[in-house]
Amino acid sequence: MIDMRKEAALALEEILYRGGYSSLIVNQHLKAFPAAVSELDRRFFTGLVYTTLTHLISIDAIIETYSKVPLKKLKPYLLICLRLGICQLRYMDGTPDRAAIYQTVELVKQSRYHALAGYANGVLRTAQRKACVFPMPDSEREPVKALSLQYDMPEWIVQKWIKDYGRLQAEGLLQRMAEPGMVCVRVNTLKISPEEAREKLAAQTEVWQGILPEALYVRHTGDISKWELYKDGQITVQDESSMLAAWAVGAQPGERVLDLCGAPGGKSTFMAQLMQDQGYISCRDLHPHRVQLIEENQKRMGLSCIHAEAADGCVPRPEDKEAYDRVLLDAPCSGLGILRSKPDIKLHHTPEQEKELVQLQRQLLQTAASAVRPGGILVYSTCTLSKCENDDQIEWFLKKNSQFTVQSLEKRLPSLPECDRLWTKYLTLWPQKNGHDGFFVAALKKKG
Repeated sequence: MIDMRKEAALALEEILYRGGYSSLIVNQHLKAFPAAVSELDRRFFTGLVYTTLTHLISIDAIIETYSKVPLKKLKPYLLICLRLGICQLRYMDGTPDRAAIYQTVELVKQSRYHALAGYANGVLRTAQRKACVFPMPDSEREPVKALSLQYDMPEWIVQKWIKDYGRLQAEGLLQRMAEPGMVCVRVNTLKISPEEAREKLAAQTEVWQGILPEALYVRHTGDISKWELYKDGQITVQDESSMLAAWAVGAQPGERVLDLCGAPGGKSTFMAQLMQDQGYISCRDLHPHRVQLIEENQKRMGLSCIHAEAADGCVPRPEDKEAYDRVLLDAPCSGLGILRSKPDIKLHHTPEQEKELVQLQRQLLQTAASAVRPGGILVYSTCTLSKCENDDQIEWFLKKNSQFTVQSLEKRLPSLPECDRLWTKYLTLWPQKNGHDGFFVAALKKKG
C-alpha cells in the first residue's frame, strides 16, 4: 500500500531542494501510482503538496514558534515532515489532528532521522494544543511583514505590488492569490459547440460559464486528461486570461501568424480555432521536448495549420523579416500571476532573476518586431503582475521602435468586469472576481 504522506514528502523534497517544478513533479508521481490507487488518495496527495507549498511561509512561522531548534539547523527531510504535519493540522480540515500527528511521526520513524521522532511529536502536539497560532507583527509598523505572513507571500513580492499598485489593490490581489483557483477548460468549437460541451461536462462535474463563450470553469475532479472530451480534443485545459491574450491577436482565416514562445501550444491552438484552421501558424519554442507538446496538442485537437519547431526566439531569421501578419510574444516571465496553480514560483523566484528576465524579454521583443509586416500586429503578453516586465517593457520598446503604435484592446476584447481589469494604455487582468490568472496584454501596430 502506498503511503501518500511519504509520496508528498518525496515530491516536496524534489520541488524545494532540487528545483523541480510542482506541476511536473506532481504529475510524475500521479502517473507512477498503480491503477489501483483510488481517486480520493490521489487528490489527498495532490492537495497535501500544493497546500504545503501555498502556505509554506506561515507553516514555517508555526514551526519556528514551537520548535527549540531553528529552521536552518533542521535536516531538509525532517523539516518537510514537520511542514506536512502542520499543513494538515492548520489547513486541511478533512484530516483528523490525531491522524495527522501520528502519521507524520511515523514518517520520521521510517526515515534516517528516526531518533528525532520524539522531537517531531513534541513540536506537532504543542502546535496542536496552541491551535497553530503564531505571533503576527503590527500591521501599521510592519505592514509588509504582516501581509507576507497573513497571505503567505515573500516580502519582496508584497513590497513590489504595493509600490506598483498601492496597498488596497495589492492586498486584494494577495487575498485572491491565497485562495484556490478554479480549473478552466476551452471548448474546441471546431469539434463541439460550447452549449453541448457544457451539457456533457455538467453530467460529471459542476460547470460555470466564463467571459468568453469558449471558456468553461469546472470543479477539478481528478485527472482531466482522462476525460473523454479531453482525449477526443473537444476540450483542453487553458486559463481564460491566456485565451484572452490569444484573442487579442485577432488572427483571421488565411493569415500568417508567428507564436514566438509557443509551447505547450494553448494560444496557438486557440488562434488556429479562431482562424477556422485556415492559414499558417509558426509555433516555436527553444526546447525540443516542449515542441513535442505543441505537436501532441495539435494532433489531439484535430488541427493542421500549426507548424511547430525548435528555435531560439532571440535570434532573428532573415526569412522572417516582415513575413507575418500577426506576431504573438507570450514572453518568459516571473509568473507572479499564476501563483495559485504554481505556488512554488514564489518560493524559487528572486529579484535578481527578474532583472535577467527583463533583458531576455527585450531581446525577444526586438526579434518579434522584425517579423511583423507593415500594417501588422504585435501582441506582447505575460502571466505576471510585475510592472517592470509589463508596462515598463512596452514603454522601452516604443522608444526603440517608433514605427509601432499602441492599439486599444478595450473594444477588441469581450466586456470585462471593472474589478477584473486595469486599463492604462494596455490591459492588466486581475484574478479578483472571475478567478482567472493574473495577465498582461499589449497590442502594437506597425505603421505602413
